[in-house]
Amino acid sequence: MKVMAGSLSSGYAEGMDVAALEAELAERAQTAEAVAVPLARTGLYLIFKHLIPRGRKIIMSPYTVSEVVNMAICAGLKPVFADIDSKTCNISADAVDALIDDETGGVLVTHFYGLICEVERLGQICRDRGIPMIEDAAQAFGAQIDGHPAGSFGDAAVFSFNLYKSLSSFLGGAIVTNNPDLAEKVRVELAGYPIMPKRDFFKS
Repeated sequence: MKVMAGSLSSGYAEGMDVAALEAELAERAQTAEAVAVPLARTGLYLIFKHLIPRGRKIIMSPYTVSEVVNMAICAGLKPVFADIDSKTCNISADAVDALIDDETGGVLVTHFYGLICEVERLGQICRDRGIPMIEDAAQAFGAQIDGHPAGSFGDAAVFSFNLYKSLSSFLGGAIVTNNPDLAEKVRVELAGYPIMPKRDFFKS
C-alpha cells in the first residue's frame, strides 16, 4: 500500500520529497552528492557520458544485465569484459589490472548479492592508472566494509530501487558521488528529460 501511495503522490518526480531523499541517500552513502534518477540504468548512462570521454574503453563484469552494457555503448564507450571471481561472482581485481591500457577510460565494478567486490584494491588500481572507478551498487544498498558503505569507494556509484532490489520503490534509482561537477551535469541533463506519466507505471 505504501508503494502505491508513493507512486500516486504529487512529489514522485520532483520537489521537496525528492530533495529530502537525495539528502538522506548522500548521508547514508557518505558522499557529498546524491541525485535521484528514473532508473539505475539511466544513472549509469549519465555517469558514463559525463565522466568518461567517448570512444574510450570501459572495463566491466560480463556477469551483468544487458542494459548495463547497452548504457556504456549508448554513451559511446567500448565495453571490455574482465573475468569474475568464481567464489563471489564479483569482478576480479587481477583481471581488471591486466586489461587496463592507454585506451581505458574507466572501470565499472559490480557488487553482486550484497557482497562488495575487491573495491579497495580496485580503487587503488584505478587511482594508480588515473582513471575513474564507478560502482554498480544496485544489489548492495546497505552493505559495508569497516563502516564504509557500498557507493562510497569510487568516483561515482549507482543504486537501484526497482521492484526486485533490496530497497524497492517500484522504480527509480540514484547516483551518489563526491564530484559536484558531475552531479551538476547530471541534474542539468535530467531537467531536460520528459517526466513519464504516472498512469504508464501501472499499464500491463
